Amino acid sequence: MKPAYDSPARAAYRLASDDLQLREVMPENIEAGYFRADCDPAVFYDKCEQYRALSRLDPGLAFSAQVLGSCAELSGYTQGDWVVRPAISPHSRGCAVLLGEHGIAAAEAVLQVVPGPLLVHRHEAGYTVFINGVLEEGQFQVSDAWRCHTQDWLARRILTAVTSLPPAALPADLVPRLARLASGLGLLYGPLHAEVVITAQGPRLVKLAPRLASTPLPELCQLGGWPSQQDLWQKRPVVDVASAAQAVADYSFVITRPGRVLAMRFDQQVRALSSFSHYFLAPPTGQWVQTTTDGTTYGCTVFLRNSSAEALEADIAQLQALNLTDAFVFG
Repeated sequence: MKPAYDSPARAAYRLASDDLQLREVMPENIEAGYFRADCDPAVFYDKCEQYRALSRLDPGLAFSAQVLGSCAELSGYTQGDWVVRPAISPHSRGCAVLLGEHGIAAAEAVLQVVPGPLLVHRHEAGYTVFINGVLEEGQFQVSDAWRCHTQDWLARRILTAVTSLPPAALPADLVPRLARLASGLGLLYGPLHAEVVITAQGPRLVKLAPRLASTPLPELCQLGGWPSQQDLWQKRPVVDVASAAQAVADYSFVITRPGRVLAMRFDQQVRALSSFSHYFLAPPTGQWVQTTTDGTTYGCTVFLRNSSAEALEADIAQLQALNLTDAFVFG
């Protein structure tokens, strides 16, 4: 039986915003009654364990994948394009590593801090979506959804932007399937975050986690004027609803080499965009920076908002064209 909204058990629910935090708080949240007592916590924070469970519960959502013990086993994956995902992502963002034109050596360099195990599957063309909300009474109540835009850089698929996506635009039956899967894995009640690749053959699950979405998604919800996942979870009233029809996005520029940043090369072009709102993460002028490797090492992040979703997408395309061409002036 799930805890009531205002019960002491709900107050004791420990929130997590990345996979490492989730691993730490799962035992307490199981004890508090938010999961079945027999729930295996690893199926929520370990992609390899979740893949095994997914293959039993809803194989149609699963990539055709293999579980490897370490990078040493990648030598057999030299033909075609493969995606390698660490079982536990160090920062929960930007975890996909590509085997292809860059070869295994480049992938091993990226994965050197992740000993294994690893989930490996063939690359399937499509686009990624994030879906956030709360599971309650077996229903996945979606608060926000996002379409992802990426750039391939040094064997890494880097997330550069997310654009708001109306939940109604998601594939039919995807949200109920995710609800059934979460329940099957042992979640009774709580926050739920999903990452799914939409392919021509159907949706493929990257991960399903009982945690809050990472920044800047809550801040983007605020910019758009609709409740965030945490608002839905905590039943907060949302005051600013006047701008709820606005499409919103973020865009992050990558750092292509280490050095001391003197200026942002495209600042004028960025500020001239019809969708420009503000810098969420300002350019690191005067700072020594390292090359971008994941979602925690961007050069800067811009927030965008527009009443026209088409105009917003056009601005994203323009920024994608500017990225990876030394967006920063180094001294």
